[in-house]
Amino acid sequence: MDLGSLSAILAGTGSAIVAQSLVRLWRSVILVAMATNLDVNIIAIEELMKLGRFRSKREAVDAAVQEAIAYRKQLKALDFLGTIDFQQGPSSQPASSDQ
Repeated sequence: MDLGSLSAILAGTGSAIVAQSLVRLWRSVILVAMATNLDVNIIAIEELMKLGRFRSKREAVDAAVQEAIAYRKQLKALDFLGTIDFQQGPSSQPASSDQ
């Protein structure tokens, strides 16, 4: 079933809101399940599979993408390093007694 057929079926239900919601859901499912063909360095993927003990190329690539995202977020966080001024709190040293 394609999106056009789904829209035609839903149009006959009389509920435009339900139809729109289901079409949005249909589109999101298609985007998630869509296969992607990439020309990648297979030797690097196989090395990653060995080092990470991944069972499949898909698992290795998914992990590498997540690690790359985390790394990029860390790089962005470094932009804030040294830009935050902290107030110095009260001294934690005990008061000296001069007798």
